[in-house]
Amino acid sequence: MVIETERLRLRKFTETDITPFMEYHNDLSWMQFQNFKGKSRAVCRKKLLKPFDLEEGSQVVVELKEKALLIGDVFLKKEDNQTLMIGYSINSTYQRMGYMSEAVRALIQYAFSQGIDIILACTDPLNEKSIHFLRKLGFSLVQEEKDNLTFQRVNKDEAK
Repeated sequence: MVIETERLRLRKFTETDITPFMEYHNDLSWMQFQNFKGKSRAVCRKKLLKPFDLEEGSQVVVELKEKALLIGDVFLKKEDNQTLMIGYSINSTYQRMGYMSEAVRALIQYAFSQGIDIILACTDPLNEKSIHFLRKLGFSLVQEEKDNLTFQRVNKDEAK
């Protein structure tokens, strides 16, 4: 799977992506709300260099096309035939430039074109930036737990 936007390319991971991925995922102050952090190179390779599989869940690179530079990643996992769960992270150097919004919007459009009706995303209740991000992209809060908020975006064409 490759998705291109004006500035970005979303694609599967390659060996050369492991080091930059680890650099921002192992920044524990920046990645305080991420589950996949502080992992060894071996664990990252095993998780990221496997064949793309939505049933098991896969991460894709968010690459700045102009520089062929990994700036973030998105996790995708099919919950059922109509539902896709997403998670996202970006290198702090590239935050607040609209890159992740552009990437997630492209993924939403792609998922809806492939028959997905609902996209879910979870975040920590203390992660105000992520909550704002999801609301900005049209997600609505559907479940609230002590340590987790679940948001959803419904394909409006399918909801009619």
